[in-house]
Amino acid sequence: MDNGIGIGPEELKAIENNLESIRLGVPHDNIHVGIPNVYQRLYLEYGGDMDFTVESRLNYGSKFTIAIPAKCPGA
Repeated sequence: MDNGIGIGPEELKAIENNLESIRLGVPHDNIHVGIPNVYQRLYLEYGGDMDFTVESRLNYGSKFTIAIPAKCPGA
């Protein structure tokens, strides 16, 4: 979470579209690299068992929440 400038609605939608493209296994734009890269790595490992949410509001900041399942030792 941060209190930076936040992400505008159009850019946030573009990020969400990239994440959806990753889930569907189709190419996504290369304009946004960091967030989709992290998401893709997590998705390859955990698939639909993980939760990745992006919340943002211009001039208030952004919040990224990532929930991944616990793995049993030795699994």
